[in-house]
Amino acid sequence: LPGHGSTRLDNSQPMDPQGLAKAVFETMPSHGFKRFHVVGNSPGGWIALEMAAMNPDSISSVTGLAPA
Repeated sequence: LPGHGSTRLDNSQPMDPQGLAKAVFETMPSHGFKRFHVVGNSPGGWIALEMAAMNPDSISSVTGLAPA
């Protein structure tokens, strides 16, 4: 997610679950991933579910732990 690890934080980045899901899809190809498994807890679970709804062809599996 923006601001975590090597991903820079952009103050114009929408921080809602849909905006964060889109940000992950924009970032993953630069790391060599085209299809992947997604796991998230609490708000991350919500983001994981949004990702599966947004682009199901890119998601191998999704696990939402206590999604918000």
